Amino acid sequence: MLTIRTDQSPLFLQHAQRCHAFRAVRELAAQYPAFFRQLLPRDIDAAAKEALDCAATLGLAGSVGAIERFVALWFSAGPRFHERPAVVALLATQSLPAEARLEQVIFALTDDDVAALGPVLPTPQTKPLACGEAAAITDGIRLRALTTADAPELAGVLADAAVSGPAGLDHLRNTDDVRTWIDALIRNRSCLACAIADDGTGAIGAVVLRTLGYAAGLSYWLGQPYWGKRIGTRAVRIVLRYARSVQGLEHVFARVAAQAERSQRLLHGLGFQQLALAGPIGPAMPILYHLGPTTDAGDLRSIALSVLE
Repeated sequence: MLTIRTDQSPLFLQHAQRCHAFRAVRELAAQYPAFFRQLLPRDIDAAAKEALDCAATLGLAGSVGAIERFVALWFSAGPRFHERPAVVALLATQSLPAEARLEQVIFALTDDDVAALGPVLPTPQTKPLACGEAAAITDGIRLRALTTADAPELAGVLADAAVSGPAGLDHLRNTDDVRTWIDALIRNRSCLACAIADDGTGAIGAVVLRTLGYAAGLSYWLGQPYWGKRIGTRAVRIVLRYARSVQGLEHVFARVAAQAERSQRLLHGLGFQQLALAGPIGPAMPILYHLGPTTDAGDLRSIALSVLE
């Protein structure tokens, strides 16, 4: 049996912390290869070590999540992000655990604060996904938590076969069906369910993310009168930023009907790649899309099927 002497434990702790810091760097490099190719390996290693030392000095290196978030912030928002007055105040909130404080820092940073890796961090618009407030998409259109009170409006949207068919929700035939569907999403702790809402008419669509470990299945749909206005793209982007930066997801998958060209363009615009299928693509065969580090196509298809209903 392996035993660790008291005088050895600090060395093991430092090694574990460094492993978590470099894991965060590897994940960032996989998501943003073009940026990291501009850096020398020794500079990347030095920056990761400096970030870890700073996190330890601030008492923010006590958990895996805290280390990985601090390192991600270091690379994306700059090595002095923790010295900004608003951030100093947030990090000093001792009533919250380190991970929660760093999550608040993510929300406090704006696009102007984020340096070379802008997309790795959510903007303040992602805050409602954590606290229940509404996030502006465009004037009068917001992203907020989905509730059962949205059932009547969404039932009306899904009555349009052009919406419910490609979304795979044509089995929801009335308000009660939609309410039951929403209730199941809300009760599922691994599910992030958001409504796209018009201030004047109520819910007009939804974005749903079902997570399993470091992977998630994405689904989204929007009422036909709102097509072609980039509302769906902006809503999905907000959810993806939150999922990858706050929840730490590595892989996001989506399944789209072959004839749903608009949805396919949306995914391509957000960086998704189509997964190769074993057979020819037909009108009845859905297409799988993937966002995340590249790995074996067979493994990706297996993961996709585990997170997509």
